[in-house]
Amino acid sequence: MTDSTKPREQVKRAELLEHEGQDQAALDIWEKLARAHPHVLFSKRVGLLAQKMGRLQHAREAYESAVRLDPADSSAYSGLAEVAAARKDYRESIDFYTKAIEIEPRASALTLLAFAQRQDGQLSAARQSLQRALELDPGFDEAWLQLGLCYIEDDLSKAEQLARKAVDLDPEYSDNVRVLGVIVGLQSRHAEAVKLLRRAVELAPDKGSTQTYLGNELRLSGELKAAEKCFREAICLRTRGAAPLIGLANIRLGTGRSCGGSHILRASFGSRSYVLCRTYGIRSLLSGSGQGS
Repeated sequence: MTDSTKPREQVKRAELLEHEGQDQAALDIWEKLARAHPHVLFSKRVGLLAQKMGRLQHAREAYESAVRLDPADSSAYSGLAEVAAARKDYRESIDFYTKAIEIEPRASALTLLAFAQRQDGQLSAARQSLQRALELDPGFDEAWLQLGLCYIEDDLSKAEQLARKAVDLDPEYSDNVRVLGVIVGLQSRHAEAVKLLRRAVELAPDKGSTQTYLGNELRLSGELKAAEKCFREAICLRTRGAAPLIGLANIRLGTGRSCGGSHILRASFGSRSYVLCRTYGIRSLLSGSGQGS
């Protein structure tokens, strides 16, 4: 085996391991390649995989190495921006996305920049970034969807119009359908919202947040048993946050089961719902009997 073919074989091996889900073994190979053959590609592969594994500091260091190797590589700056956003440091994320876009304006980067700007409270700037993204790529459904979210607080009609554009462009993407369903529900068109959210669940059954939104709309439509089933499913899917438990509490309180409802509501603050089910002994919520503690 010659020295020139060995790195190529290692790359193939690392890619195969990633495909098989053996992330740590793949990461070890990428890091060895990055040390032995310093190249922006290898550093970025380390960053991508470390980021996927939740090792944000590790990922940041790899992307910083990529930037040092090639300061004109926009995707390395985008990687740093994604890590910053994952840490909820949206100001830093904005700075890195801005640098990436200066090097190479892309609709995807502008859309991610807009998300960080919206999270940082820069709503006008987010709208401008999304308009620019759509000038570059009018068919980019994610930009239409994010633009719709920028109007959800002050113009639900416009938000719906923009979200529908996203659904028209990609009706099989669950997030598009889910957001449209939420916006429709906010306008008290609950039956239509239920239909959309059921479709979103069909497209991505493992998304607990969609089950929670569907449960809320079913509850508001008076379909309490179906709503409770959705909230229980969201908990089983280990949905982050307390929303499924709060939904269950609302059902219990609304049907006169105030003890069970207030217990769940007290438990819901500040933790993940699947942890609360274990900690507060309310596993009966998942049984389907409807007779919680």
